[in-house]
Amino acid sequence: MKGIDDLYEWRNALKELSDRKKSVNGLEEEVFQQLRFSYDRLKDPKLQHCFLSCALYPEDWGIEERELVRLWIAEGLVEEMDSREAEFDRGRAIMNRLLNKSFVKMHDLVRDMALHITSAKPRFFVKVGMGLREPPNVREWSEDLEKVSLMRNWELEFLYPLEMSPPKCPMLTTLLLCGTGIRSIPEGFFSHMDGLKVLDLTGNFIQRLPNSISNLKNLTALLLAVCSYLKYVPSLSNLRALEGLDIRGTAIKEVPHGMQNLSSLKCLKLRCWNIDEIPNGIFSRPSCLQELNVGGWNPKSDSSINTRYFAPVINCNIMV
Repeated sequence: MKGIDDLYEWRNALKELSDRKKSVNGLEEEVFQQLRFSYDRLKDPKLQHCFLSCALYPEDWGIEERELVRLWIAEGLVEEMDSREAEFDRGRAIMNRLLNKSFVKMHDLVRDMALHITSAKPRFFVKVGMGLREPPNVREWSEDLEKVSLMRNWELEFLYPLEMSPPKCPMLTTLLLCGTGIRSIPEGFFSHMDGLKVLDLTGNFIQRLPNSISNLKNLTALLLAVCSYLKYVPSLSNLRALEGLDIRGTAIKEVPHGMQNLSSLKCLKLRCWNIDEIPNGIFSRPSCLQELNVGGWNPKSDSSINTRYFAPVINCNIMV
């Protein structure tokens, strides 16, 4: 209610809160109900979803502002605008509204409330920083899942049993696996995840991505940074919705096939030591690319890195 000075709105809010307290037993439940009341008063569904996304991170963890806003943009929770900078500005405005309500850094009760909400609809599956060694039970990959976070489980080597049929999660939009020990992903794992928008595999030990990634036509963000053993990325030519691709610090030796077809790409981070050159045609036509991080590779010749490759990239912030 911070910043609201209308007498009638305060009076109505007081009545709503009073009605909730009638069924409350115990201090913790009372605090929980007050937090839920504050959540409901956000009213804007997109703002509520932005808050719930904070629960995908560990409790009492200072979430980096830019990382969180980037997630909101990739999930479609921030209105698409003319430039990436404008989208980040809009995301920061949302951030400020949540900060005013102490809804960003996930303290225990705030996070418990968010997880309670997401145990039903929207449905999240969150097991972060729990020291998992075994993959989640197959039954936990339910068809109504919308977001999954298994980040910071360093000893988790396998994501899903190889002998089982791929999970059917058509509503899944966000899969955060950064900072786990995953070494392989079953070939058909993504076959029934048509709605997936965000796939974050940052800092894993995988050597190859399964070919089923090639059919994720709604994917907007593919984050593979610091997967230092990753040598194979399948064709990306069908990922026309992809807006962000980060392959920094991987072991790939050539630019992924089909990148010239990524007509929606806005942010490309391509700083890899093993890439010898950028093939002709990658930037052969004007694109909506606004952020390009290149360099760091071992070129065969001085001509391998040349501004002529980037000539069609208009209004783009290029870091070499």
